Amino acid sequence: MNDKKKPVVLVICPPEPDLCKEFKTIVLKPYIGEVPMGVLYLAGQLEEASFQSIIFDLTVDPRPTDEFLEELDQLDPLLVGFSVTLLNVRFTNELACRFKSKRPDIPIIYGGPHVTILPQKHADYDFVDFVVTNEGELALVELAKQVQRGGINARFSHDKKIIEGQHPNFDELALPARHLVDIGRYRRRGQVMDVSPTDIVCTSRGCPFNCAFCSSKTIWHQKYYMRSPEKVVDEIEFLMREYGTKGIYFREDNFTVNRQHVFGMCDQIKRRNLDIRWECESRVDTVTKDMLVAMKEAGCSGIWCGVESGSPRILKKIRKGFTIDKVLSFYEWCRELDIPTHAMFMLGFSGETPDDLRATYELALKLPTNRVQFATYCGFPGSEMYDEIKGGELVVAQWEDLLISRNEYFTQEQLYELEAAMNYQANRNRFRLGTRKISIERTIRWLSYAAHPKMGWRLFRQKVSKPSGNTNVLDLLNAASKR
Repeated sequence: MNDKKKPVVLVICPPEPDLCKEFKTIVLKPYIGEVPMGVLYLAGQLEEASFQSIIFDLTVDPRPTDEFLEELDQLDPLLVGFSVTLLNVRFTNELACRFKSKRPDIPIIYGGPHVTILPQKHADYDFVDFVVTNEGELALVELAKQVQRGGINARFSHDKKIIEGQHPNFDELALPARHLVDIGRYRRRGQVMDVSPTDIVCTSRGCPFNCAFCSSKTIWHQKYYMRSPEKVVDEIEFLMREYGTKGIYFREDNFTVNRQHVFGMCDQIKRRNLDIRWECESRVDTVTKDMLVAMKEAGCSGIWCGVESGSPRILKKIRKGFTIDKVLSFYEWCRELDIPTHAMFMLGFSGETPDDLRATYELALKLPTNRVQFATYCGFPGSEMYDEIKGGELVVAQWEDLLISRNEYFTQEQLYELEAAMNYQANRNRFRLGTRKISIERTIRWLSYAAHPKMGWRLFRQKVSKPSGNTNVLDLLNAASKR
């Protein structure tokens, strides 16, 4: 409900289209149902500054556009902010343009990762008043205060539409404003672990690494910021108390970058005797066995890692920075400690041969992990590989700033066929009852999900459903080798 005593700032999460229908790779599957943590942080900071923040997450609450625009008009906000991603930018532009036509007096602000990567492109839109790059909490609050006072100072002028967001003290930010959304609409379950309800918590921002295919370094400038373990675990206790949280997904680029931070987190969880399970994203070369032991003792129940390739040549080309031996050691340690894991691979890099992909597939079959995932490379702006293929003959399609490519050895359709076959064959093997990789007990848990039977059925189909087309990976690779 609109509180007339406080100026209203709207923050909108536009939906992303399911481009998998056109480009058949799972990397383009929209993240439907994931709590929009970036927007919740913005809203929390606005509330702390005495603004009324209203969130419209159209990914879980879609509305007819005409009705939605009328609702925005009736709210008469101080300003409207849009969270812009590579995949929602087309709908965002349509919605923002129509609202500006309806209410030209209300400033429209663009922010988010896509804006940070391509700020000038978005600043050039005449229906956008300002773009905020990098982290937006402090800049958005300052901008709202200037609009509230009825003027725009020198920093916020229409001659300077691009506002560089400042890095805040992470510990001093307000908690994400989860109370402003209907938490029941979101997917509150683990990615690796079978725990529900699971909620997202952020312990860090950024990534110090330099992978050639990734745009994170353009967004974060290879910097890495952490919250104090005390503050993070305070938030976990709050979620357990207020939302009945039983699992935590540390949703960030790399939870294990800083050894002291990881051990501090584990110590806080154990010291407070919290009955909580959690999962994280990591790299195979940022953990040690003693770190994994501490994580396990503190409730770690799942780890995602991007392995990307089983070819040493490709790992070097994409600047992944670790060796196959590191990969094998990491997954063997997790197997010994009974920490569930997922391994993610990519295929279709420029210059990747059938022999390279054969090495990737063989490594995936060898790893003692609970699940593997293969995805075909797509060009995301802000990465070196994007600049390398842009405008070249390997690009077969472009959707906004997203590049869809083949490589020198495979067509786009062949890569999609390989992706489907690899995902089916590699995970089908792991689903066999009684194997070392998947226990009967864990299989039963997957299929039961007493509170979420639909999820159990979806996981079952995901594991065993056979895709159309040839699913013999080696046949597909051998055929490519003969061309």
